[in-house]
Amino acid sequence: REPDVRLFVAGGYDDLVTPFTTSQFLVSHLPLPPRHAEFHAYEGGHMFYSSKASLDAFAADARAFIRAAVAGR
Repeated sequence: REPDVRLFVAGGYDDLVTPFTTSQFLVSHLPLPPRHAEFHAYEGGHMFYSSKASLDAFAADARAFIRAAVAGR
């Protein structure tokens, strides 16, 4: 119901608890324009952020997403 809603989905490639492809499948069934959802996959499993490289990439992507939202993208 909120036309400006944006969704940031992050996960690890090897996550067996909440598989990344399952997140993509679920979001694809939401009444949400595809351009309103961003998917980001990182090296690692469920706790992908325990890897410094994945944490840094996730942090950069999250910052960019938030900056774009604040700027009124």
